[in-house]
Amino acid sequence: MLQSKELDEVKRAEYIQSLQQVMYDDAPCIVTLHPLKLQAYRTDKWDGWTQCGNGEGPAFLTQSLTWAYYNLTPKAAEKDESQLGLWVAIIVAVVVVVGVAIWLVARMRRGGPAMEE
Repeated sequence: MLQSKELDEVKRAEYIQSLQQVMYDDAPCIVTLHPLKLQAYRTDKWDGWTQCGNGEGPAFLTQSLTWAYYNLTPKAAEKDESQLGLWVAIIVAVVVVVGVAIWLVARMRRGGPAMEE
């Protein structure tokens, strides 16, 4: 058997090409289409995603494996720490109170004809 150290690059390329030709000639089928399956996962909304493979990358279980979804649970809703709604309500209440006060003062001054004696 030939050792790979003993072959030069040109001879090695010829062997590889001949092996590729054998694989091409003996191929039981020719793949004409490979669907691209792009999937997205909501890790911010769901807990329980598990990684497949060796766990080194961010690869999750695919949709074709239905049992992968059995462990999913929705994440608990986080409390809204912002008090923006409270401040908006306070400002609206102040504006309404001031508006009503101005309307009442203007109405009182507009009264009927002045009585002079």
